[in-house]
Amino acid sequence: TIPTDPEVLSPAGVPWWVSLMEGRYKYIRTLVAGEPDELYNLANDPEELDNLALKPEFKERVLTMRARLTEELKKRDAGLAENLPAVME
Repeated sequence: TIPTDPEVLSPAGVPWWVSLMEGRYKYIRTLVAGEPDELYNLANDPEELDNLALKPEFKERVLTMRARLTEELKKRDAGLAENLPAVME
């Protein structure tokens, strides 16, 4: 389901998110509790249609990129890293 709470939506009605890119991979963490992680191989899927985070063989990459994203948020000391909502496992 698509969230409707204005606190978690941008003015365009899209949930807020943070992302990290490493090489060909783009990791996205939606700032809505219970939403799945997203991972895309931009070299093979530039339109981001195949969410690799839903595939077991990419679990380690997802966990690694989730940790790196959290590290980057902590470096910026914006308080966001300590307040990230839980992701769907």
